[in-house]
Amino acid sequence: MNGYPRIILLLLSALTFCAWYWHPKHSSDPRIPLSWAVGESNSTRTQATAFNAAHPDLRLAIDSDNEDKMKVVVQAIAGVGPDLFACYDAAGLDTFLKAGIALDLSEEFARRGVVPERDFWNGADATYRTADGRYYGVPLNVAVDCLWVHADILAEAGVDLPTGGMTWEQFIPLAKKLTVRTPEGRIVRYGFGLNWAQWQQFVWQWGGKVFSADGTRCTLDSPEAIAALQFMRDLVYKHGVAPTPTAEAGMASQGGWGAGLITQFGARRYATALGGRWWLVVLRGYQGLDLNAVEGPHGRERVFMSYGKSIMINRLAPHQEEALKFMDYLLSDEHHAILNHEADGFGARRAWAGAETRLVDLQYPKETYNRVWRDTMNYGRVEESSPWINNMVIARWIDEQLDLVKNDIKSPEEAFRNIAARANAEIARNLAKAGRAAPASTP
Repeated sequence: MNGYPRIILLLLSALTFCAWYWHPKHSSDPRIPLSWAVGESNSTRTQATAFNAAHPDLRLAIDSDNEDKMKVVVQAIAGVGPDLFACYDAAGLDTFLKAGIALDLSEEFARRGVVPERDFWNGADATYRTADGRYYGVPLNVAVDCLWVHADILAEAGVDLPTGGMTWEQFIPLAKKLTVRTPEGRIVRYGFGLNWAQWQQFVWQWGGKVFSADGTRCTLDSPEAIAALQFMRDLVYKHGVAPTPTAEAGMASQGGWGAGLITQFGARRYATALGGRWWLVVLRGYQGLDLNAVEGPHGRERVFMSYGKSIMINRLAPHQEEALKFMDYLLSDEHHAILNHEADGFGARRAWAGAETRLVDLQYPKETYNRVWRDTMNYGRVEESSPWINNMVIARWIDEQLDLVKNDIKSPEEAFRNIAARANAEIARNLAKAGRAAPASTP
């Protein structure tokens, strides 16, 4: 027996074992069970409870242990996958479509008179909509990053931030004023918490793009993209308003509520930071914070990364009609109200957040800044991807190179040129396999 049949036999044996191991045990509960593979939180628990209350013949249960996309794929192919599962990014969409487990919901949207491009914010587009206009999921929530601020810290420093948008050039002197040093020069509070994962937003704001319009070329080697990454580096090493990796590690060793950007902001070690409304899930747990939020700074372009997640229906699961009821629930006012109350971003429907009264939660009267999240969504753009390269592969290359820039080991130009060269070589190979010529390179 040569290698390939042996591999296939092993895979079939593994899937058979999975099917036996995960096969649901007999239950006396007369309700139809639905399994939802998603991260468990107050928000998702509340959503599941509300759905079950409205559908007494169904029993939706959250399965957070098996939400990893590869687990979803293996279990679905084995016939024991979840009825519903979450998709968090373009890489997840690629994975589920290639595995053939995501149910095409395009006709279901049409039957309900829903036109996603018209009715939804674009934040979750990359997680459910394909380039040919087909829909494989329902947006659960959307988000965009605005500038979180400690209002009392700004007041003490005499800093007023514009509420209608500002440039990074306007923001830098304010961030310097908010940065506090000891007499020995050690920084004890930074003016800005930089998240390097937001690199794509900076590229757009500087007028660059990740890929050409047809996806046949990675354009991170453009002057605009390189200048954007250089600016991110300068926030740390030139302007000194954001910490180096060594300083970040030092802050983490001081204890407090945790080491992440959200928790360090909650511990008042940053005066400002770019983040989503969903940060409130953590920040509401801190006592005595005086918070506010304004639109984040921008460069040449006033554009911000919008993002979100969608919920897909398992094409191989037996309870598709029942799962479609959850699709309707995700589009309902009740679901949007739960998201709003739990601060889990915004619901996908544009019209829901149009009413000003829905931006106020009487249980959280100090949160008077909800409008900024909604209004900034109008400037949102979703992550870029190319059909000619695996999103997970290029994401790994980008993470590697950004880490080198972050640690001041490699220049922004070297890093982005390295990524573009590797990506374009991979794209050219995939184009050749499809019988297409790679585009001519540009200097």
